[in-house]
Amino acid sequence: MMKTNRKSNSRMRNRTGATTVEMALILPIFLALTCACMEFTRISMVRSQVSNAAYEAARGAMVLGGEGPTAQDAAANALSRLGVSDASTVVQFTDVNGNRVAPEIAQLVTVQIDVPYANNSFFGAFMSPDPGHSESVSLANAMISSQVTLRTNVH
Repeated sequence: MMKTNRKSNSRMRNRTGATTVEMALILPIFLALTCACMEFTRISMVRSQVSNAAYEAARGAMVLGGEGPTAQDAAANALSRLGVSDASTVVQFTDVNGNRVAPEIAQLVTVQIDVPYANNSFFGAFMSPDPGHSESVSLANAMISSQVTLRTNVH
């Protein structure tokens, strides 16, 4: 009986080493996939919030007396809920032909919001573009954009 115990203990020690090697091989892959899932989730949330902020800004600009700063404040308020930073908001008041007009007589309100990816992601700081390679494509230069056009009540 003593021989069997020694063999099982020896096999167990060998298996412990194999488990350590397997863990060392699988853990980096698992962590990379987990981080990628977190990053895609964050970007999806930011895209949704940018779209909602563009709608809220256009809606804020549509109301009687609404102007560009009102729309920009509405967009900033909507984006601040998710901690989105460095957003640029452009508000245009136009007639049905696309000519820019004063907010009081505008028939269409268009809001364009652009948010840089690098400043609003979990891992964007690690994806900065290489200054020596201008031809390289990097996620650090990517933008998350949304544009909403609403019709006002003015005829």
